[in-house]
Order: sequence, then structure tokens, then C-alpha cells
Amino acid sequence: MRLIAKAVSKDYLDVSFQSGTNTVEIVERPGRWMTADRLEKLRSDLTGIATATLETGALDYGVLSGDRERLENAIVTLVRRTTDGKPVAFNALSLMDCNLSASRCRIIHLGLVMIDPQERQKGLSWILYGLTCLLLFIRGGLRPLYVSNVTQVPAVVGMVCETFSEVCPSPEEPEPSDFRKILIARDIMLNHRHVFGVGADADFDENRFVIRNAYTGGSDDLEKNNRTNHQAS
Repeated sequence: MRLIAKAVSKDYLDVSFQSGTNTVEIVERPGRWMTADRLEKLRSDLTGIATATLETGALDYGVLSGDRERLENAIVTLVRRTTDGKPVAFNALSLMDCNLSASRCRIIHLGLVMIDPQERQKGLSWILYGLTCLLLFIRGGLRPLYVSNVTQVPAVVGMVCETFSEVCPSPEEPEPSDFRKILIARDIMLNHRHVFGVGADADFDENRFVIRNAYTGGSDDLEKNNRTNHQAS
């Protein structure tokens, strides 16, 4: 309850708490209010986790791009080991303003998640994904939230389907039945590709919600054996 009270009492989320052997910090739009020193420390921590996670190469999009604007529109969940303070995992959600017919709406993009290989399989997914979204849901007065996700990992697709409602594509809704979802996807692909590192030459299949030729805008080093990303919103 103290965590929820802290989350709703500030202009921006800036909370920390203990979870098992870890310390969790959640900060909303840090690029708008953090001091330069603290912001640089945050960037360094995120980059360190990315370096430990990637086998080769480096990412240069989103919060890892060095662009302050990305941190002005991000919500970062950072996990450290309490014993030595080492950063071991993060999730960087992105806030996107999109056109929905004649109105505007805000989309929470589930963003980039990275976990140090030595810390995997330790139950961090709920903290990195679910808890932050829950706090945002409470801060928004329990009003429905639109959420987007881009991934090529089937396990992530399954986790999104299990965690959120009215997900498309999903086993229950393999094709979009709600035109609002198509409008949101169109706006994301038109105006927010940089959020998930997809270049201008990537093609979006609206019928299957699949992005083709996706690894051309900064996410190149995330590429696996195929070149197809799936988007659920």
C-alpha cells in the first residue's frame, strides 16, 4: 500500500522498494526532471545491462540511443542486486501519443527488456512488466490502457496474451476485429518506429499484425534466425 501511495502522490513515478534480494527502482519520464548526474548514472546502468545481455554488437535505439528525448517519454524499471548494487535487469516502457479516429490516446509500449544472463529464471518478469503497468493503471484512475508490444520471441507473445486483455494477435483473436487496433497500429508504424528500432523500409502487414524487414532502425543486433517481428496491441 505504501508503494501505491507513493506512486499516486507524485507528478512522476519515482519509487524504490525491496523485492527479495533485489532493489527495484521505477522512474517515469526521467529525462524531464532528473539531475544530469543521476540521468547519466541511469544511462550507464542501462548500457551495462545491455552489454552483459547481448552476445555481440550494441543497440542504439530507444533509451540506449543517448537521446534525452527518449528518456523524456520513457518509464524505466531498474533492478539491482541489493548485496552489491549491481544493475541486473531493466524494462524501458515508452509512452506514445497516437491518433484514434477523431481523438488522441496514449499508448504504453512494453518496450525493451533486458536481464543479465546470470539473473534469468528468477521471477523478474512480473516486476519488469506487470507491476509497472499496474501502477500506471492505478495512477490513471483505473481507466483502460492501450498497450503495444513488438517481439519475435514466442514466449513474450504468450506472456502478453496471458497478462493483458483483448490482445491481438492472439489465439482468441488471430486477426484484428476492432478497427481501433488497426488505427493505433497504423499510427505507431507511421510516427513511432524509432521507439522499437524499426527503420522506414520495414513493411507492416495489417492482416496478421506482422512487421517484415524489421531490423533496420537500430535494433539490428537483436536479430535472430528469422527477420519477422510480431506486434500485439
